[in-house]
Amino acid sequence: MDIRDLFRDATDVIALPAGEPLFRKGDPGDRMFVVLEGEAYLVVDDRVVEIAGPGSVIGEMGLIENQPRGGDAFTRTPCRLAPVDAARFEALVRQMPEFAMHLLRLLSERLRRTTQRLDT
Repeated sequence: MDIRDLFRDATDVIALPAGEPLFRKGDPGDRMFVVLEGEAYLVVDDRVVEIAGPGSVIGEMGLIENQPRGGDAFTRTPCRLAPVDAARFEALVRQMPEFAMHLLRLLSERLRRTTQRLDT
């Protein structure tokens, strides 16, 4: 599944140049972003912990947990992003199980990478 297909006709797509903030640590976790084009990255404690490319998401933890952001996110390259708020997220999960499975796979891959980094 290419998650970007779900947002092909979205009218609320955001286009940002490289170096723009998506959110800052402590901001409300009220939406996540689907990366349609480009790359964004997440910084925690001055360390890049994730690079999200086309078809990935960034900011999902704050949205899922309804908690403030745990880090800063910026565009690494010019990006096109689809914002997903809580209502849209819940609708996607209910109506499209493949969306939920895609997100679970992404989260699992990130956890595995983090665990491997900690083990080395």
